[in-house]
Amino acid sequence: EKPKAIPIVLLYDDEHLNMTTEFTYYVGTRRACHGDGETAQRRKRQMKENEVVWENEWEDIPCPCKAFNDKCKPLGTLRCLLVDSPTVGGCYQFRTTSWNSISGCLNSQGLIKAATAGILRGIPLQLRLINRQVATPTGNVAMPIVHVEFAGNLQSLYEHTRAIAEQRRAMLQDVAQLEAQARLMLAAGTTAMTPEEDAAIAAEFYPEAPELPEDP
Repeated sequence: EKPKAIPIVLLYDDEHLNMTTEFTYYVGTRRACHGDGETAQRRKRQMKENEVVWENEWEDIPCPCKAFNDKCKPLGTLRCLLVDSPTVGGCYQFRTTSWNSISGCLNSQGLIKAATAGILRGIPLQLRLINRQVATPTGNVAMPIVHVEFAGNLQSLYEHTRAIAEQRRAMLQDVAQLEAQARLMLAAGTTAMTPEEDAAIAAEFYPEAPELPEDP
């Protein structure tokens, strides 16, 4: 009824391809701005008869802006395969606006990657919800955090890693080329949100989003 872990397989050896991150600012159910902490893309808009009309064009602005830590939030999206799915061909997403879960997913992948000499893709892992003590201005507080872990000891991890390395050689699989293609797709904006995705994200993570835009 309330699962704490789910078996997953990651798609890439690069943890930043497995989990993309950005700052996002919503107006109503529409993503109005998103950035990487240095540069952001803000959707162009204009007023027509006292009504805001959004355009499908974006302009570059400095990031972060005055909306940071107020209406602008970090958004992390982990993409993976589900081990127990009855079919192969669907990629599943876990989204979070928690700083702790974003860093937890990235750092735990980095730790496993260091132990396997760079391999993440194909290793049987778990996406797990845990309670962890987090330092706050008022003291340590137990907070729910999501991270990625290997359910086994180091020896078992090494055995899985060796098997995956052998499989890659047998299949002539070039993971570096796959990751290069994925980076090109990200740069081209192929992960842009659909209106339906925007509405779902806004409803879950940005329920307090203003109905009218503010100038960052």
